[in-house]
Amino acid sequence: MSLVACGMYVKGLLDGQTSPALPPAQAWWLPPPVTQTAKNPQIYVWITDFDEQRATIPRGQGQKRVAHTATLFLQWSSGNKVATEQNFPLFIDAIRQTLRSTDLRIPITDPTTGEKSQLTDFGEQIKMKYPTPITTADQRTILYTATLTVPFHEWINPD
Repeated sequence: MSLVACGMYVKGLLDGQTSPALPPAQAWWLPPPVTQTAKNPQIYVWITDFDEQRATIPRGQGQKRVAHTATLFLQWSSGNKVATEQNFPLFIDAIRQTLRSTDLRIPITDPTTGEKSQLTDFGEQIKMKYPTPITTADQRTILYTATLTVPFHEWINPD
């Protein structure tokens, strides 16, 4: 099982994400800062949960299935130049479209250990929390945030 390969896959999938109204996003494989002022939308990817189970027998030689949850923390701060209320929701919609249109089986390889596995069911279920945007004290900047959780499976086959 490779948390590194899973996190890097999701980051690579979303880095440079475009939407109709905002510049391309920058994706990171790390937990998000409290706030970050950036011209581009920011996507922070973190694999937050997993549940590993044996799928076949015998022990040590059987296939294993790992149920993961990728949590995507989205942030964008708008200035007064690009400050229409539809821009961030359009960005969220573009990310959801990317997630739901990924291949059903994705081979991955851990860049450090070389361990190979396969991701399945990525983007089949997406949950979102989208709190009310907040403004800075001078009311020149609006901070938009959202959190998407995306469950998926990783299949590990013995060599």
